[in-house]
Amino acid sequence: YPRVAALRMRVRGSLMTLSDATNTYTAYVGLKEVISGVPANGIFFRYTNAVNGGRWQAVCRASGVETAVDTGVSPGTTGAETLEIRGSSDGLTFTFFINDTLVATITTNLPAINVGFGAGINFLRSVGTAAVNAAAYDYMVLEQDSPSRT
Repeated sequence: YPRVAALRMRVRGSLMTLSDATNTYTAYVGLKEVISGVPANGIFFRYTNAVNGGRWQAVCRASGVETAVDTGVSPGTTGAETLEIRGSSDGLTFTFFINDTLVATITTNLPAINVGFGAGINFLRSVGTAAVNAAAYDYMVLEQDSPSRT
């Protein structure tokens, strides 16, 4: 089936408040088929304090089944960081970069192109009452070549 191919998504900014046991949230940065809620399909970075030691994860998710990779990088709250996702021209490999350093390569659980993705940043609160719009981002850029539909 057709795949998301030949793309580059780049976001620069930072989280202002980290998730914790009192106010727990999950941040999603990337391409998803939903604006709010947990995406069943997507290609994104994900962060919460309660998973993966509080480090960013690189995630590809297709029909609710995912491949998640520990990037080894914890989000900071001071200074901007750059998150970037690149899709190969054949749509079979996605590479994830933080501050221009390759942190993950994923080749499994890749979503189909016909899902209808949007680029975005969203936060889902699971514990507490504090506001979860706890980020300041400078820009988001999405570039994509049109894949063949044959």
